[in-house]
Amino acid sequence: MIHSRRGSEKHLRIWSAGCCTGEEPYSIAILLSKVIPDLEGWNITILATDINPRFLQKAFEGAYRQWSFRDTPLRIKERYFKKTRDGRFEIIPEMKKIVMFSYLNLAEDTYPSLMNNTNAMDIIFCRNVLMYFAPDRVKKVIQNLYRSLVDGGWLIVSPIETLHVLYSQFVTVNFPDAIRYKKDSTKSQKVEDVISKGIPFYPLRDKTKVAFQPTFDIVQEQQLQVTLSQESRGYLHLEVEEPKTTELPLDLYIEALALYERGRYGEATEKLIELFSHNQETPRATALLARAYANQGKLSKAREWCEKAIVADKLNPGFYYLCATILQE
Repeated sequence: MIHSRRGSEKHLRIWSAGCCTGEEPYSIAILLSKVIPDLEGWNITILATDINPRFLQKAFEGAYRQWSFRDTPLRIKERYFKKTRDGRFEIIPEMKKIVMFSYLNLAEDTYPSLMNNTNAMDIIFCRNVLMYFAPDRVKKVIQNLYRSLVDGGWLIVSPIETLHVLYSQFVTVNFPDAIRYKKDSTKSQKVEDVISKGIPFYPLRDKTKVAFQPTFDIVQEQQLQVTLSQESRGYLHLEVEEPKTTELPLDLYIEALALYERGRYGEATEKLIELFSHNQETPRATALLARAYANQGKLSKAREWCEKAIVADKLNPGFYYLCATILQE
């Protein structure tokens, strides 16, 4: 993946889902610094999420006792950590700034979403997490993780969680001593859609709104994330109007919407572009194309099409909200 992007856009998005106290995402950051000599010239995102605020606080501090280094080569500790006064070892700022920690409940929160930065991931590590969920919940989490990946992205789970029947939408790839799951929409099997619709990028109109307050405290930020998660249950779901005719353009929009909901963003993009070739560039279709591009990590195109949606419907607050989330990303 790194090799293929050296000659184009140097970007990489990785998610450590269930990061605990931060050892995994910091290890990923260290690994990247070793295999990418020109790391500063890359746009690297390492998102680390967990449900436990105390774990996130420790992970944010990035200081560990000797026990955390029991299987780590001494050269790694000496190169990437500095000893603190209390005898712990704190990761150096160059590595700490690469990792972004955030509260997220895999069982309940909505993802992928630009709001919590869980969209367009290249690699997702979700190790020793799924085994704690009930079977029906595992299916929902895996489907959401699938949708969070770009086409060609990878899901990495622990060896005890590699039950193939759960990953039927992925392509199973056998490496020496390891099994990995790759998202390839051209080869994916059809899976039953048992997942509730994800929230769109705009709130329910004329309903209670979430009040955003600037905060720089990690605990307050976690509380805000919880509030957002709770408020999101009142958001509008993306709905398809009943077709009034059986014309091809409307059918294309419905097909594109279905593909988008299944996380097959590339195919949804193709359907929408075909729809526009019939001179059916409606604001809702344009906004859906912007979201599809955003979830593929193509933010420049996402912004371009979102601005077209705004031009077509200047009084739609949802389009401005979508544009803001793209700009924030």
